[in-house]
Amino acid sequence: MRLRTSFISESLDRIPKQRPETKVMISIFELAEMDDASVLSAVNATLERHPLLRRLYEEPFIAALIPDRRNLNNYLLLLLVQPPDTYAERFWNLVVADMLLLEPEGSFQHFPDKLRMREQQPVESASVELELAARNKRKGFAIELEPTIPGTSRRCEFRAESRPETWWEVKTVLDLDYLREDAQAYVEVARRLRSIPEPYVLNIEHCALNPSDAATAVRQIRGEIRDHYRSDGALPAVFESRGLVVEAACRTKKSFGYLGSSVTDLYKFGSENIERVLDKICSAISQLPAGKAGVVVIDTSRSHWIGDDDVQEACYGELSLRVERTWEGPKVTNVRSSNAVFKPGAQTRVSAVVWYSRRDSGTALETTMIAYHNPYAAVPLPPEILRSAGLKQIRQVETGNGRCMLETFDEA
Repeated sequence: MRLRTSFISESLDRIPKQRPETKVMISIFELAEMDDASVLSAVNATLERHPLLRRLYEEPFIAALIPDRRNLNNYLLLLLVQPPDTYAERFWNLVVADMLLLEPEGSFQHFPDKLRMREQQPVESASVELELAARNKRKGFAIELEPTIPGTSRRCEFRAESRPETWWEVKTVLDLDYLREDAQAYVEVARRLRSIPEPYVLNIEHCALNPSDAATAVRQIRGEIRDHYRSDGALPAVFESRGLVVEAACRTKKSFGYLGSSVTDLYKFGSENIERVLDKICSAISQLPAGKAGVVVIDTSRSHWIGDDDVQEACYGELSLRVERTWEGPKVTNVRSSNAVFKPGAQTRVSAVVWYSRRDSGTALETTMIAYHNPYAAVPLPPEILRSAGLKQIRQVETGNGRCMLETFDEA
């Protein structure tokens, strides 16, 4: 069982903080309060900086998108209204560069619908597919976007004419539903608490409630905060309602109060995240052709909890300790579960699984990738196909007596 502590991190749909040498980002809450003319002006400013985006987002599409600004899930509009030198600017720079590079391969036929989705997960997933295809073309491989699997009507993300040729499928893995509901509830609570008339700095200490209960819980807590302020109560003070715990930490020097920090919670995990990754890899099998080298990319960029260790254990088996009795006394060894993607005679269309994560460092979008090679693949991959700057590759090697170990190699 794994214990992980979360600091619900800063992102575009949460309260923004100013970073050095950047402009303050518009939050999803501020977007909801803007008028149509201001939103249209901000969108046009983005389109003027990136004229190619007008081929993706024509005037009728923008006109239909703007009225949906009060939807806290309208991530696409949020990206389009940001000032320069922010995450959004870096995001659009990458999209524009990759769309132009892949225009001969039909990027403007294959990606517009994906990049017109409104929620965060499909928008950013489309940009990951685009980035990986462009990355392979920059390495010198000819690319075919959304090729049809021979003998079927199914398609995969792209095919690269490497030697052997590789067929790529990208799968996004999100957090467990209850964790996503917690995050959604937190966003709703933050929206309602980001400004209060009482000059208190508020901290959300715990947020375990349904999003539908957020309005009631916040309304009750705001009433308690009002009564506490009127009675000149001592600080810090804690207020609770329906699983929401808010601390009034101290007074501010301003005439109003605001939300100061995010919630920290402790979650306990068994193998749930490993199972989610394993299921995603297996679901990609039908979108890979037999007799070819298949690469499954597991994108965890939009997950707070799933990382490279979960992907590795989904591929090779969950690592645990086994105690053996010997003449010399107990002997502890590491063993791996048989519930894994890589095993003899199964999932042989998968030549490698690549863990992918893209994070905003504040000054750049940083990508981390690790390739896990399948020792039982029908078509093994030579290291040079996946070789690129910063890409680490891992393979399983035999150590004798039926035992194996994982070896890191070819790290550029």
